[in-house]
Amino acid sequence: MFDSASDLIAWVEAIDVKEGAYECYDSEGRQLDLLVSGADQVFIEERTVEDAGVEALAKLLRESLASGRVTIDSRGMDLTSLIEAARRRR
Repeated sequence: MFDSASDLIAWVEAIDVKEGAYECYDSEGRQLDLLVSGADQVFIEERTVEDAGVEALAKLLRESLASGRVTIDSRGMDLTSLIEAARRRR
């Protein structure tokens, strides 16, 4: 989880983006595509097609919150609450 798009771009590596290693969403659940330019510069593009990003992101966050040494019961949490819980857990 990143606080900004620029933080994400600074962290990912072009080779991993090319291999499809990341699944990205914004804080509202819209799915984002990570792409690589000819000069191996990573950039983000929002998908224009409606998708089930909110549900997919919520599922990923619930799985993350349920794993590890300290788990959080996320049943009944909306997307905003899931994101806040994941940020606190970092």
